[in-house]
Amino acid sequence: MAYPSTHKLTVIHISAHSPSIGASPVAEYLRVPFRCSIEKLTAVANGSITTADCSIAVALNGAAISGSPFTLPVAGAGVGQVASMTPTAKSYANEDDTISFTPSGASGANIAGNFTAVLKQA
Repeated sequence: MAYPSTHKLTVIHISAHSPSIGASPVAEYLRVPFRCSIEKLTAVANGSITTADCSIAVALNGAAISGSPFTLPVAGAGVGQVASMTPTAKSYANEDDTISFTPSGASGANIAGNFTAVLKQA
């Protein structure tokens, strides 16, 4: 089986864990380790959200990243469900900036989730 693509050593993935993306959502934050561009943002559900889609607002130092929010749909919800977003305009970050992921709108008790930012060193 061929690998779908390779990532250069200048591209890293950093992740954060939220104990709740459903009822009583908890925002999570990532520290940017170096000057970079934000290439992709993802969310993975650790359970089945219910009732409505989970909207995930993403911000850099409090300012919304273009294309945010993105949606983790309730249709097909389940463990391991993935949603992703590529910023609609180039977003650049500096070392020690903060990327925040703020889930909202979904239901379901004790549904955790993981968020990942794909960063390319400048």
